[in-house]
Amino acid sequence: MTITDSETLRPGEGHFTLQVVAAWSNSIVRTDYYWGYGLLFTKQGSDAPYTGVGLLANIDHETNTEASLSFSTGTGFQTWSEAKNLNDKKFRLCGVRRIADASHAPGAIEVRVNGVSSLPRLLPADDPHNLDAPNESAYIGGQKFTTYQALDGFIAEMLFVRGDLSDQDLEKLESYLNQKYRLW
Repeated sequence: MTITDSETLRPGEGHFTLQVVAAWSNSIVRTDYYWGYGLLFTKQGSDAPYTGVGLLANIDHETNTEASLSFSTGTGFQTWSEAKNLNDKKFRLCGVRRIADASHAPGAIEVRVNGVSSLPRLLPADDPHNLDAPNESAYIGGQKFTTYQALDGFIAEMLFVRGDLSDQDLEKLESYLNQKYRLW
């Protein structure tokens, strides 16, 4: 799915939370036509430094990773926050529905899967962390005209919250989605 650029899809330097209720079973094996992960959501520039945000499923950064947040600023700073082996491999690969959260808060980014947090990735204080990717479309489940990042699975619901979301509110939202979709 492609969503045309909009001011509401530009987090800028502010805080945000992206939640995706999905099931996926993407292979981590890279081929000539597939990059070894599935795309849940991306709103990034098409050229380096790929300014913006991307949430990926089953990416292999030397270890099996359930979900990974790609974070690139206009100044060229890039980092990842990964939810690595939060659950056993069988769970990761079997296509079970789950909630993948990605968030940017003061000085850090974080990925959570079904309420279990990765270690937050600290960000340098001297970078403004502007994640806007103006004039770039947002993509859900893959990018048009290519299979390189196609999601092998489905997305039931996606929420993008701009601004602060307290830990308590995040837990309430996860609890609501868990009950709605009977995830765990």
